[in-house]
Amino acid sequence: MKVSLSEIWPFIEIVGAEKIQQIDLVLGSQELTDVSQNVIREIKSGDEFDTELLPDLFTNSEIAWQPNEYASHKDCHAGINILKHQCEVQRQAFESVDSEISKFYSVFDQKP
Repeated sequence: MKVSLSEIWPFIEIVGAEKIQQIDLVLGSQELTDVSQNVIREIKSGDEFDTELLPDLFTNSEIAWQPNEYASHKDCHAGINILKHQCEVQRQAFESVDSEISKFYSVFDQKP
């Protein structure tokens, strides 16, 4: 059954967490399989939610933090490359922590 990301938590509550052993997430061509419902519930609780992730990636590194108008799409390549590097640094940081949540954050492959 397919549900949107925002519907996962209500779905778990309606169906009952004990009936759901795993969840498969799909984002474009990327797939994350066998995610335990405990991981999904922990993410919702916020205890393991990295509130500084998006500010670190965008605002603090000044990528896409304000509207910019470029004459050509080629003009934004430098910012995109910086963002790619920042994402890789964050992914590696999550990989170095031994927890299910960190693995969840770092699992998506960077290749299409």
